[in-house]
Parts: sequence; C-alpha cells; structure tokens
Amino acid sequence: FSAWQKEPWKMGAMMLAIAVAGTVMSFKIGRVASPVVRAPFALNPFAEVFTGMKRLYSDRPLWLTVIGMSYFWFLGALFQMDLILIGREVMKLDEMRVGLMLTALAVGIGAGSMAAGRLSGDKVE
Repeated sequence: FSAWQKEPWKMGAMMLAIAVAGTVMSFKIGRVASPVVRAPFALNPFAEVFTGMKRLYSDRPLWLTVIGMSYFWFLGALFQMDLILIGREVMKLDEMRVGLMLTALAVGIGAGSMAAGRLSGDKVE
C-alpha cells in the first residue's frame, strides 16, 4: 500500500486487471464429464478420511510422498511467517521491502517445486 499511497486508483486498476485476466483465462478451461457413479451422501464425514488414511498407510511410497510434501509446505509457511518478523523487527524494513522479500520467497518456492518435478523426471521418488 505504501508504494501507491498517493494514487490508490492504480492499485485498484491492477487488481481489476488481474481479476479480468483470471476470468478470461477461466473461459479456456474445458468441460469435464461428470462421473458415471455417484457416491451417496455420507452423514459421517470422518469415515471417508479414515478410509483414505488407511489406504495411504498401506502404500509406503505414497505415504513418504505425503510426508515429504507436508514437510516442504510446512517449511514454506514457517519461512513466510519468519520472514515477515525478521524483515519488520530485525531488519527494520518498511511494508514494501518486506513484500519484496515475500515475493522472492514465493518465486523461490515455485521455482524449486518446478525444478524438483523436472529433476525427478516426473516420477514419484
């Protein structure tokens, strides 16, 4: 906000442009056929969770993949929270520079995710 404090209409115009671009891109999404078999409505939402967890525990590679992904996203969220505190309290940065640090972190997480997928040859390891 501090970057466009004197001209807030620019911020609104940018958000509007992003929203319009997202709407236009959403029209490019193709239709997906509805499933042939419809599952009955379950009154107990936890039964499906327990069934899925049991299947997950029985497949070791899949279980390790879920553990790895959870750890990766935990670290990303932890770094994000810490980066805000370090930027504001330790480095005494303003909102814009903390935002730039968070942007760099987000780009790094995204690039790392894509690089890991490419380096693994699109296989679950």
